[in-house]
Amino acid sequence: MIFGVDTFIWTELFTKNDLWIIKKAEELGFQAIDFAIAHPETFPTEKVIKELQETSLEAVTSTTLNAENSLISPDKSIRENGIQSLKQLIDINKAIGSNILGGVNYAGWGCLTGKPRTEEEWNNSVNAMREAAEYAVKIHPALKICVEPVNRFETHFINTAADGVKYCKAVGTKNMAVH
Repeated sequence: MIFGVDTFIWTELFTKNDLWIIKKAEELGFQAIDFAIAHPETFPTEKVIKELQETSLEAVTSTTLNAENSLISPDKSIRENGIQSLKQLIDINKAIGSNILGGVNYAGWGCLTGKPRTEEEWNNSVNAMREAAEYAVKIHPALKICVEPVNRFETHFINTAADGVKYCKAVGTKNMAVH
């Protein structure tokens, strides 16, 4: 069994000012570090690679989407933002040697409608995720994209393990899994 820690316990937005967390995680006895990356466009990839090389930590990542890049949005441009964010995350995972991209990567975290999930939301997310997952198969075949079921106060979209399994099967690529 490998014990890891999420950078989110120290910082919500990992920047170059947070590089110290990497060595601290190893000092505390962890064997893996989960980089919480909500904004891949500002993640200091090259600096993280350098810091990781000075440790024996295994890297994984997680993310949350938001109102501007939610895959369930009825607005195609917002879904496209989500696909682009996921592709950036896939590139980051490849660069830092991570084989897991988990989290609320299928809908905007905290973006609640007050209603049950709709068929349109389901189709929007599944189709957008499929595009990102197919990109991952080509760019980083070892990567697993893991969806994290969370409680109904964080999203109305995937709240149970059964929902997560159904979603992964609907996406239909072999690199999907439940976190």
